[in-house]
Formats: sequence, C-alpha cells, structure tokens
Amino acid sequence: MSDTAQPANLSLAHPNTFKFTITRTPNLVYSLQRIDLPGMSISGTQVYPGPLAHTDFTVPGEKITYDPLTIGCLLDEDFVGWLEIVGWMRELINAPGAKPKRVPLKNMSDATILLNNNKFRSNMAAKIYNLYPTNIGPVSFDYSIGPDAPLVYDVTFNYSHYEVVSLKE
Repeated sequence: MSDTAQPANLSLAHPNTFKFTITRTPNLVYSLQRIDLPGMSISGTQVYPGPLAHTDFTVPGEKITYDPLTIGCLLDEDFVGWLEIVGWMRELINAPGAKPKRVPLKNMSDATILLNNNKFRSNMAAKIYNLYPTNIGPVSFDYSIGPDAPLVYDVTFNYSHYEVVSLKE
C-alpha cells in the first residue's frame, strides 16, 4: 500500500483558458491565437567519478537556459499587431555602419500569461521579464485557401527569465 498524499485539486489545466498581456504591444493580444509556455533546462558539469568508473558523470550546473517564447497570431486586415512587432524590432537594431549600441531596458517589455481554472478565474500567472522580439514568421497568401481561413504568423521572443506564481488567495 502506498503512503502518498492525494493532491487537494484534481482538476486539469485547460489549454484554451488563458490570457496574455504584454506592455509594449497592447494591440497584439487581440489577435493572439496560441502561446507556448517556454521550457527550460540546466546545464551539467562533468566531474571525475573516480578511478574505477567507466562512464562520464555530470552534476547539475549553475545556469538555467530558457527556451524562446513563441506566440501564434491571427493577421487582421490592417496588420495592426504585425506592425507593432515590426516597429519594435526596427527600434532594437543598429543602423548600418553605426557604432554598436547598448539596448536599453526601456526597449524591452514584461509580459504575463494568466492561466484560468475550470471556473474561468485566473489562478496561476507566468510572469516574463525583459522580453523582446527576435523573429516574426512569414505570412502565407495563397489562392488555394478559402476566404474564411485566417492568415496566421508566429512571433518569437527572447527574455531574461520567467516565474510561475499562484494567484490563489
């Protein structure tokens, strides 16, 4: 017989009950279709296991590496969200021939993914810090697709870190 405690809440998280907010591009959230909570990994440090060991051995390293944040967006006919991202990306780069510049934190943004429970109340939040766009994917115009199919594009962001916190009282 197992002596493990049962979790207090057995409800599963739902994939379509979330809200995304980003300070820098307020119009982008209206076209949001999907978002991936990024993965993370820690590096390993190889250690000498001793004279009798015949394999390499690693111990946890000192650094967390975060995967990029990717969101999928619907393209509105005025390209409002798309243009927000393109304008932001252009502000981040150096002009050709210019001296390299330090990108100030004011050109970065914070974002939050609010995750709702089965009663559609926010109970968890993923807070993402110092976010900036690194890629905006292509938009495919195609005569073979019907007029009701939405145009979509992906945006990829880098950031310094994120944390997931409970909003339960």
